Amino acid sequence: PLDIPEQKIRGRVHRLEQLSDDIHVLTVRTQRGRTLRFFAGQRTHLIVDGVGELTAPLANCPCDGFNLQFHLSRSMDGASVERLLPGLRKGLPVEIEGPYGDFTLDDRATRPVVFIAEGTGFAPIGSLIEHAVNAELERPMRLYWFAARPDGHYRLNYCRAWSDAVDGFDYRALVSETTDGAPASAQVISLAMLPELVVDEAAEITACDLYVAGSRKLIDAARSAFTGAGLASEQLFLEVLPAGQPD
Repeated sequence: PLDIPEQKIRGRVHRLEQLSDDIHVLTVRTQRGRTLRFFAGQRTHLIVDGVGELTAPLANCPCDGFNLQFHLSRSMDGASVERLLPGLRKGLPVEIEGPYGDFTLDDRATRPVVFIAEGTGFAPIGSLIEHAVNAELERPMRLYWFAARPDGHYRLNYCRAWSDAVDGFDYRALVSETTDGAPASAQVISLAMLPELVVDEAAEITACDLYVAGSRKLIDAARSAFTGAGLASEQLFLEVLPAGQPD
């Protein structure tokens, strides 16, 4: 998107919430009167004073550019998160640069949307869904959320709320194996087979827009499966995690 310029604004760490051994939610609050303008699905670069740097997708709706949320995963984001977490504390100054990326919704489109998230790929996907709900976009939406860890569906309550409140929205929780702590309704599947499942279940995959956020392994499998099924390239949107990796 070209109509929101890159910005450089200051903020502070407002909250660091640990949801599981693997997942933390970081909230950065911008300076009063200096909200960040961004599209749902975009990412920013954070420079935390005296601690380190991180490029990460925004997890919240653009309707709130004051409280910026980021989902941090030890298993998916690796060394960059491991370096940051010990030093993060409330009040630390943060420089926010961005937004970046074109993993965004076309509000004019009317095609059904299929979202696929792996782990904290739910951050940009959740931002897109929140935007669609707030903008009252009348598009059927389905979410497939894959987690390799039993505690990986860390915002499943959001999915239930969307399903209850939004006509035409449904979701599937997927896991690599059934273990204690995984959602009771979760389906067991390998990550590599997830795109094939989507193709098999879609009534007409070429009539949908597909948004995929996850590891390089998922992105490569999705590109192969969906283009092989005839999906046009302009209907396929991909976001590689950790954020900032080239596609």
